[in-house]
Amino acid sequence: MLLFAGCATVEPPVGNPVVTIVSALDLGTEVEAKVSYSNVSAGKQELNVGLGYTPLPAMLARLPAGASGFYKVLHSQVLESESGEVKVRLEKAELGAPFDGVVSANISEYPHETSWRPLADDRKEIEPQ
Repeated sequence: MLLFAGCATVEPPVGNPVVTIVSALDLGTEVEAKVSYSNVSAGKQELNVGLGYTPLPAMLARLPAGASGFYKVLHSQVLESESGEVKVRLEKAELGAPFDGVVSANISEYPHETSWRPLADDRKEIEPQ
């Protein structure tokens, strides 16, 4: 799988969806993220944006050994144009666990199963202000 996560010097092949977290700002109780996307099939693909978290001890007992990279999707929307930019505010309290400083975004088929493989994704680490 080819990933073009935040790489401004490499052009992806024409036709493959691209998602980039342009900016992310920690506002204390929430995170504001600006996400751009391109090469999507309008009405057939979805943008998902979420926050990474550190699992609590009770959560770890239910997870496979060695599992990592936890995040929860807090914003989803069906994309109605082939390219664009979206600004979202994500509430940290919705995680149910401590925020780990990572914002994640992906593009998926729409509709999709409960578990799916993204068509494109990006991650951005941010520092609290």
